[in-house]
Amino acid sequence: MRRTDRSREEREASANRIVLLSLGGLVLVTAVVLVAALVRSNAPSYRGSPTTVTAPVASATAKPVPSPTPSATVTPAEQSPSATTPSDVSAGGTQGAPTIPEKMNSLLPGSTQLIVITGSKLGSNTGSLRIFNKDGGRWTQVLSTPANLGKTGLTDGETRQSGHLNTPTGIWWLGSFVFGQHAAAPAGTRMAYRHITSTSWWSAEHNATYNEWLNSSSHVNGEHLQDSKVQYEYAFNTGYNSLPNRRVIGRGTAIFIHCFEPAGNALGKFTHGCVAIAPSAMTRVLGILDPGRRPSCAIGTVSTGTRTCIYSY
Repeated sequence: MRRTDRSREEREASANRIVLLSLGGLVLVTAVVLVAALVRSNAPSYRGSPTTVTAPVASATAKPVPSPTPSATVTPAEQSPSATTPSDVSAGGTQGAPTIPEKMNSLLPGSTQLIVITGSKLGSNTGSLRIFNKDGGRWTQVLSTPANLGKTGLTDGETRQSGHLNTPTGIWWLGSFVFGQHAAAPAGTRMAYRHITSTSWWSAEHNATYNEWLNSSSHVNGEHLQDSKVQYEYAFNTGYNSLPNRRVIGRGTAIFIHCFEPAGNALGKFTHGCVAIAPSAMTRVLGILDPGRRPSCAIGTVSTGTRTCIYSY
């Protein structure tokens, strides 16, 4: 081989090696770039801290969602009364709640006026007196006033015996008249009125006059009405144990609604079994009572679960 040919071949071989090396480098660089791109495309993207939650932005028309109001802590004084001592809040139908008559079981048919006297439980000797009128199918409270009861408190009217200074529970037709020490009733009184005189008695005789008004110039076993000038300034019969209601001799007589007991009363502010209210309240009561409404009277406890509960009547 000639030297010139050999040199030419060596130059060509060298050039080929350079080309091959260049091609190999290019392939290597390309491979690296592809691998890097692949790695980036599969890698997770972290924008901000992974523990940070970004709240969604509300649209222009969306209403903001208010933060929830924390529950109020209820103190014992704020808790609803227990089932055995319902509150008087609903007595007058506050905010549409049923009134007492609307929750009672057995109102007297045809009566659209009801006197309701309640104490907290049997044995309670203080409470309240309310009057409800029924108009348009709805009972509405028209009067409420404190009341004092018998010295030994409320008792079951179905088993009551006279002489124990207690006030009976039950529901009855109200007496048909009111009475008092004055010659006339207060202005506006619509019930029939009887003026107490020296011959006015409330009979406890065990005969047909039992638990009725009786005029007699002779002594009568019972109560001489003129002797109670303060209590009976004005008064009327609840209807307990007297006609036209069921009458049982021995269950007691003269359970009236009358004015407060006088100062120095042997029983203090309490009664022998009657219901006592302030004289000013009595005047209001006499102006409300309406014989055309066939008034009735109910006495009971607000303790539920017993037959003496006001709602049981």
